[in-house]
Amino acid sequence: PEAFSPTPGTETATHYAEGGRKHPETHPLFAGPRIVDAEGGIVEVIPKRKKVAIVGFASSSREQAPYFDPEIEIWSINQLYRYTVRADRHFEMHQRPVFEADTVRDTDYVGWLQRTTIPVYMIETQPDMPMSVRYPVERVIARFGRDYFSSSIAFELALALFEGFEEIHIYGVDL
Repeated sequence: PEAFSPTPGTETATHYAEGGRKHPETHPLFAGPRIVDAEGGIVEVIPKRKKVAIVGFASSSREQAPYFDPEIEIWSINQLYRYTVRADRHFEMHQRPVFEADTVRDTDYVGWLQRTTIPVYMIETQPDMPMSVRYPVERVIARFGRDYFSSSIAFELALALFEGFEEIHIYGVDL
């Protein structure tokens, strides 16, 4: 697989200083997810992939995620977009006042959420964020009979199980 770092000479044009791709949907293996119903939390990828990698912030393993495996969807969280070279779906499961107040200095996370072209799961859709998707919490709870979402990773794991992924890989999560 290709190294995690951007191509030399392209860093300022296409990548963030931390190494992430400014437009993850331009990655050659981008899954091409499509929002079917933003309020219902329905996103589809055709052809459907059977494997998903949930990627968190921990530097111990986030760079080991299989960004260059065509069989795996990549799911990112919060402000991780600055570090990943590919993300097929993104999760921001905090209330808006929380993620606005918690933005890393000298970054434009809210602007990124407003401009991104990948689906972003949230507690509720945001009118100024066209790719926001309401997380289908009621359907997930109805399926599994339990309401225990203690972290963004828990939301991602539940959705991956709900959607029937056969393999779930976890990187960058040191909980």
